Amino acid sequence: MRLRLGFVAYKEKPADYLFKDMRNPRHEIVYVDRGALHVVSGGRDFVMEQGELHVFFPGELHSMWAEPRRAPSFFNIEFSGVIPAITRLRYRRFFTTGPERHLLEGLLREREAPRPYGEELSRCLMSCLLISLLRRAREESAPSKPPPAPARNLGELLVSETKRLIENRLPGPLSLELVARALRVSTSHLSHTFTRIEGVGVWAYVLKRRVDEAKDLLRNSALSMRDIAGKVGFSSQQHFSRAFKERTGMPPREYARSMRS
Repeated sequence: MRLRLGFVAYKEKPADYLFKDMRNPRHEIVYVDRGALHVVSGGRDFVMEQGELHVFFPGELHSMWAEPRRAPSFFNIEFSGVIPAITRLRYRRFFTTGPERHLLEGLLREREAPRPYGEELSRCLMSCLLISLLRRAREESAPSKPPPAPARNLGELLVSETKRLIENRLPGPLSLELVARALRVSTSHLSHTFTRIEGVGVWAYVLKRRVDEAKDLLRNSALSMRDIAGKVGFSSQQHFSRAFKERTGMPPREYARSMRS
């Protein structure tokens, strides 16, 4: 596989986002991280939900726009090169696995903060992602499917339950101790397991989710900053503004203005 990477970006778009009748000379991956994208391409009309990935082929005419009240955030990656069996990915949508999402996030990190050998590592990460998708496409098209995979290990189950609990309690008080108590595990075990599998700590994940929810509200609603802060679980508007700026590099009001410009 001889791969060349082009444009790599994470895009956050407003609720009226529209990208119409474009053709790319290279392959293009779109992965929906938040919200939803309505896509028309190659005579097909479908909605990409959170966690879904699609590959557009060179010269393929396509349009995308935000689903009502679901402003999208998505990865956009352009690539080219000699990639055996790449046609297996045509007209396919994939619900990404955890490892595939880690590859996407790693690729974005390398592009946002270049370091020595970053280009080489970026190509490796992209190759691993494409190999994973190509394997899945081949297995899913095989005449006889393998037996069901065994249940996820206990660590993955714990992380899944932690995320579910955080989503349910996001607007309310949350801490590592509260989550661990609710799941009946020790704080040290929860912290170690979550960080090992997700690459971030529990509290960092909570803050990320609160900021993500705030971004959605800033793009999709007319709520005041005070109301948004309370709705996503911050104890005060000041705490909300500080956490938002730390994670995004701009205050929430500036972010809201950038989405309207």
